[in-house]
Amino acid sequence: MGMNITEQCEFCVTQHESAEHLFFHCTFTASGLQMVKRWLGWHVKADSLLSLTRWLGRSKLSRFRKNFFAAVLTGLVYNLWKARNLCVWEKKKLTVAEVFERTRSEVLQRVQAIWPKKVSTDDTNWFQNLIVV
Repeated sequence: MGMNITEQCEFCVTQHESAEHLFFHCTFTASGLQMVKRWLGWHVKADSLLSLTRWLGRSKLSRFRKNFFAAVLTGLVYNLWKARNLCVWEKKKLTVAEVFERTRSEVLQRVQAIWPKKVSTDDTNWFQNLIVV
């Protein structure tokens, strides 16, 4: 009784699975990233995990927004990996919208639970607008 694990991407089923492909060159995961970018109003051409983290490190965003973007990006990677494992181990495939919504709700909930002491009015208003979208 052996494991039958394919090297093919579980999401797009057309490419070899690699970290570079999964984050975010796969059509499925790239769609999830685009949903995140639209939600955050994140207008950046970066489209790989490495280029996105570099962009965040160099950005002129406020500390709160920079940390929030990093949390969302981390949450997206985590939820994509969970969705990938669900495909592999249970043969269940989530939609991109389901992965995005899980990421969005988890990050919003956690940030609200550990709200920093010093957040500007602009950042607070920006965050509140993300909740209602």
